[in-house]
Amino acid sequence: MTAARLADIPEPAPRPHSEQWLTTGQVADRLGISRRQAQRLAGTLEARRVGQTLMFDPDTVHEYATSKETQHVR
Repeated sequence: MTAARLADIPEPAPRPHSEQWLTTGQVADRLGISRRQAQRLAGTLEARRVGQTLMFDPDTVHEYATSKETQHVR
């Protein structure tokens, strides 16, 4: 590619998320749920499959946990 064409390609936006993603077991421990329940949350939380392992974004898990805590407080 020429320099002019490379300049046309936008830089990816930086992600505000942490670089250390969490395993299903870590999510289950943090949320106080089973691993199976954590797997079911993959559609709700930001999760990616790395090989055969689900990896969850820790910021999204924290936001989810915080929102669940505030739902219990009335």
